[in-house]
Amino acid sequence: MALAIYCRVSTPAQAKNTSFESQQSQGEEYAKLNGERDYKIFKDVYTGTKSAGREDWLKLIEGIKTKKYDKVLYFFLDRLARDTIDGLQFLQTLETYNVALYKYGVGKIEYTDPDVRMLLTIEFCFAEREAKKIKERTGRGKARSIDGGHHRYNKLYGYEATDSFDQKSGKRIWKLIQSEQDCVLEIYRCVIDKKMTLRSICKRLNELGFKPKHTAHWSVSSVSHILKQPAYCGKMYDTKKNLVDGDVYEKIMEYEYWKQAQVEYVSCITAKQNNGYSVKYPAVNIIKCKRCSAAYMINESVSKYHYKTRPNEVKLTRRIHYYHDSKVKCEQMPKYLQFHIINWIAEDVFIKALSERDNSLIKEMLHQIDDTANAQKADIERIENHIKELEKEIANYSIAISKGLDIDFAVIEIQKRKNEIVDQNKKVESIKRSIALESENYEKICAEFSLDKIVDYLNGSGKKKRDMLKRLLKKATIEDDTIEFILLDGRTYTYNYEVFRQNEYKMNLRQGGYNPDINVALIHLIESAKDENIIEEAKKWMSKFQAFDSEYTCNVKRRKVPPKKKRKEVK
Repeated sequence: MALAIYCRVSTPAQAKNTSFESQQSQGEEYAKLNGERDYKIFKDVYTGTKSAGREDWLKLIEGIKTKKYDKVLYFFLDRLARDTIDGLQFLQTLETYNVALYKYGVGKIEYTDPDVRMLLTIEFCFAEREAKKIKERTGRGKARSIDGGHHRYNKLYGYEATDSFDQKSGKRIWKLIQSEQDCVLEIYRCVIDKKMTLRSICKRLNELGFKPKHTAHWSVSSVSHILKQPAYCGKMYDTKKNLVDGDVYEKIMEYEYWKQAQVEYVSCITAKQNNGYSVKYPAVNIIKCKRCSAAYMINESVSKYHYKTRPNEVKLTRRIHYYHDSKVKCEQMPKYLQFHIINWIAEDVFIKALSERDNSLIKEMLHQIDDTANAQKADIERIENHIKELEKEIANYSIAISKGLDIDFAVIEIQKRKNEIVDQNKKVESIKRSIALESENYEKICAEFSLDKIVDYLNGSGKKKRDMLKRLLKKATIEDDTIEFILLDGRTYTYNYEVFRQNEYKMNLRQGGYNPDINVALIHLIESAKDENIIEEAKKWMSKFQAFDSEYTCNVKRRKVPPKKKRKEVK
């Protein structure tokens, strides 16, 4: 059995000062005075609010569990942990393995005693509170620095931090690296002048011999980061994502030139941020497991099959399906969902949600807006009555002044009433503005959930379809083959995945499938739409679906069914 001495500081800067050395020297001194020849010092440079990142802390716990140490020495309780739960779990581990706890300068701590355990718990709570307060204070300081354009990155391509500081501002001076500056300008020239893609730019930079900061070869993410970085034009983003003037880095291009690059390449930059599968398949990350709330993500794989009769030939089969993306063990079945079935169901939900003649979604939203407007009108009426009462009081005080009664007091009260009337009028104006905004929002809602959006949905890409569907949905879950879509107004659509899977061939889902609800919605749209362009577009889609339906029906009818073989009669 041995003694374990635990030392900790929060940051590398603190590790360079005398705190770390003093903890270690005091621990060694304690071991010598108490005759502890077998001891080990555990040192961590990490925050005490998290236990996972403290390597020596985890080694200490492992040593206690393997009964290598029967004593633990600490200097301050917040050095052990700045999280109440972690601290109590540590005490429970000590108690389980019968390990004694000592504090430097105090002696043995009887942590098993209920009163001592209560005091230790309170001290852990104070340590956690102090850590959160420190984080809050430093967060406010960092936010002010960012809003003022003084934020500095640890490493920024094109610049290098020097050891010198500005005498006036006290800021670290950054110098330009010429080779990296040429590389940044080359990236922007490729975007603005040559309209190159990200991969083409990476290939060109590797051929020209430009080296990235961290890796051997250029990647799409590195180029995209440089293209989105406003520090190269002397700007920075504040905490509200607005551009402000920065005074840390010397600019290497004009703001208009940087802005032109954003306009030229904004589509590729935004496409990179999205999941590549979500652009192609609209139902990605929409359906979630009802048991563990894990989302169904897309998986695309290629399988190889060798022909038995033709050994030299190989057939490639591409399989695409949604798989249950769960980090915890979940027995949800099915584990995999075929993407063409789910996309057909998602399209059916969207069409039904908008094509119902009695659209309860808009009615529910209109009902909420009416309730809010009535409450706001009642507030206006109440405030106006209060203003009338204040005006009567002012008139009474004016009469008192004319009669020479308590003139000073009456003047003060009149001024108070006038100030209150001004405040109440401001409230009335703000309520009227909110009523006007509510009416505008209602018009936007009607435009967003109108029948015209069906044509936009059919013409849209996978990502656009996904965004339009998500605006309608409250949630979508699956449990035991039952897929449930719940809209914002509470309407529920339920589908049985197993039934669709068994009738997949009959419905021809792999070829896109013919959904009769789309035909009904398009007829309704043609009857109710006022825009001729929308009507023509709806008619085109109707003809497409009708042609697809007739062709598929003919193919099914032409299919020959082999006759049943007659059984041989047994003589």
